[in-house]
Amino acid sequence: MKKSCRTEISVLHDMDEPQWNVYLALGRGVRLIVYVICRILGVRIRFVDDIYEEVRENADTLIKLDKLLGITPVMGIRREVLDTYPGIMEELERHGVDVREHIHIGGNRDPNRKRLWIPSLNQPRGTWHYDTDYNKGKRILLKKGQLPIFHVDRPDFLTDYINFLYDIIVEGESVYEEE
Repeated sequence: MKKSCRTEISVLHDMDEPQWNVYLALGRGVRLIVYVICRILGVRIRFVDDIYEEVRENADTLIKLDKLLGITPVMGIRREVLDTYPGIMEELERHGVDVREHIHIGGNRDPNRKRLWIPSLNQPRGTWHYDTDYNKGKRILLKKGQLPIFHVDRPDFLTDYINFLYDIIVEGESVYEEE
């Protein structure tokens, strides 16, 4: 298996429209609305089946991207994910992912909320939304041993993650405070 991301292939990225095609956007919007209604009602219908699998597919894509670039993927998996995909931790470990159980204690508005990873990670509160800060243009410098966090269940941040990788790999930006 090749370890380098350099290859002798060219790819044509075809850009036909300056914005989303109206019919594609409308179709996606209707399917997302149906998905939300199904989640609220606790039912699952075939019409939106692929939307249920998007977060899992995004996880697989991010792992492949990390592997291509030599990034060590670490993934925090919450109990809700384990309930949906019972063998996911073992499967990810087979693909070389450092997998941690991830626990939320307290709600988002709780000033005393905590986030835990088992085995433990050094991720203080200021690192929990690294992706959101990055999306807003804030470049937070981490302490050694802390990890930048990008949420798999936020597909709208995929572009930010790729830009983040570009900034650190190509542009040489630092993720960590200087010692």
